[in-house]
Amino acid sequence: MNQELINRYENYLKNYKRSNEKTIRNYIYDLKAFDKFIDKEFTDVSEEDIDTYIQNKKDKKISPSRINFSIATLSSFYKYLKKIKITKDNPVENISRLKIKRKKEIEYLSTYQIYETRRKLAEYGDKQLEVFFGILVASAPKKYMISKLEWRKIKWKQNYIEVVINEKERGILYLDNYTMERLTELRKERKDKHIKKKWIFITRYKGNWKDIGDSTITYWLNKIAKIAEVDRLTISSMKTTMLHYLKNGRRFSDEKINKILNINRFDNEFRSIYLQDLEEIIKME
Repeated sequence: MNQELINRYENYLKNYKRSNEKTIRNYIYDLKAFDKFIDKEFTDVSEEDIDTYIQNKKDKKISPSRINFSIATLSSFYKYLKKIKITKDNPVENISRLKIKRKKEIEYLSTYQIYETRRKLAEYGDKQLEVFFGILVASAPKKYMISKLEWRKIKWKQNYIEVVINEKERGILYLDNYTMERLTELRKERKDKHIKKKWIFITRYKGNWKDIGDSTITYWLNKIAKIAEVDRLTISSMKTTMLHYLKNGRRFSDEKINKILNINRFDNEFRSIYLQDLEEIIKME
């Protein structure tokens, strides 16, 4: 009986809810684990059974976020059973999700932490991650700009990369020598591996390389935070890091920092003017 209900629910997720494959796979895995643990018909499950199941997960030191996913799975499943009139009650209805302590976002990385993170990233051995960190520290682009970065837009001698934001807007990201060196190494690595993609940042999906999305950017920030041994990094904290680094690490004047910020996004018709600003920045080196 239980397996039949799981099969029906899986069919419902595929054909009516149109959930993605990964979500369906995780839901069904959780339901099968619950079925094995509870060892009774789903229609006979009580709220006390659910509490026992959750406590068992706590005893096994399973993370609160993973336990909450299991609660969400059972809640959705029993709502479905109630909808098709298999059960009259939802035993998960009064079950509360676990509170999750959110990792504290740091204000910024100090100059020392930046150099230490660079060293640790080199040891970690991911060239793409080194470039990603380098660009964040050098110019702190907006999240939507990161996935748009293309190899052909790099100006290797001038130390900058131009970003096509949309038909009307452009951006220029000023890059330091560290980032340019890492970009050179990443380009060679891609060539050696015969990976020909126009995007600088790529991720592997179903065996193919594609441009990255917001979830990958967040994942990379979390990975760098772990490598740097800090609680949490975000695009916002990396912008503050960039400002701190340029002012205190590289001793840039306020004028130069403001010029770097101003060229991050502008109307395409003013491109020539902002390129002149960029030349001024380079002259200030």
